Amino acid sequence: MNEIVKIDVDPGDALKRQFTELEQSQLPYVVQQTVNRVAADIQDTWKRTMAGVFDRPTRTTLNAVFVKRARYVKNSNGQRESEAAIVLIKDQANKGSAPAKYLRPQVMGGIRADKGLDAALRRMGMLAAGEQAVPAGGAPLDGYGNIKRGIVQQVLSQLGANRESGSQSNETAASRARNARRGARKPKLAELNRRYFAVRGAGGRGYTVARDGSSHTSHLRPGVYMRKGKYRLTSIFAFVRRPAYKKRLDIFDLARKVYTRRFDFYFEREMAKAIQTMKIRGRA
Repeated sequence: MNEIVKIDVDPGDALKRQFTELEQSQLPYVVQQTVNRVAADIQDTWKRTMAGVFDRPTRTTLNAVFVKRARYVKNSNGQRESEAAIVLIKDQANKGSAPAKYLRPQVMGGIRADKGLDAALRRMGMLAAGEQAVPAGGAPLDGYGNIKRGIVQQVLSQLGANRESGSQSNETAASRARNARRGARKPKLAELNRRYFAVRGAGGRGYTVARDGSSHTSHLRPGVYMRKGKYRLTSIFAFVRRPAYKKRLDIFDLARKVYTRRFDFYFEREMAKAIQTMKIRGRA
């Protein structure tokens, strides 16, 4: 996990006032409860802001905000104290890019980091430095506006598995003919046998597509295409220059505002609750 904001004490100088002996005894517990509630409010604020700033954010993005709650512990001197609460954005993911990685340009500004597809295409020599692959007009998208994961896997598998030296095509002449015959007989099989190839930029207005060791100028722009049959092409990814992002999600300013606005409220409430509990138990 990636540490982003630590909730400690205290913007309102609440702990500089004079406390009674009873209040002093409850202070570590009250601080622990206070910072945990402030951290939870920051987590909720970040999630609500993401939902408004981003277009159809995924559950992975919205659930990326994580709170490491403060514990009520004893220090090396045996005295009770409260840890800080920490609000984080997860930097690990079971699949795909980690939220902390792809959200960083939105938080800090700057250039978007490579996704898995970008890195793979770059290793294959298909994506130039300073370029990234973005969904094109023919890309099948999921309900969140992202290209379906299965398509990405098919593209990487086909482009990487059978790519010839110096070639941007993912299939041989024999495999093209075989898949075309299968597609003519069984339309559903043709759907399962999508054939992908990549077009790499050659500079200027023309773009070069290398096939079977040769190359020629193509009218196609750089990107990844899907071929069905002999003539039908669909643009799946376009290769474009990396844009520079402006800050869209100022999580630090959001945290500061929540911290300043809510800390004193929670502190006074938790202290009152703690004192009331002590009275009920007959310890006050």
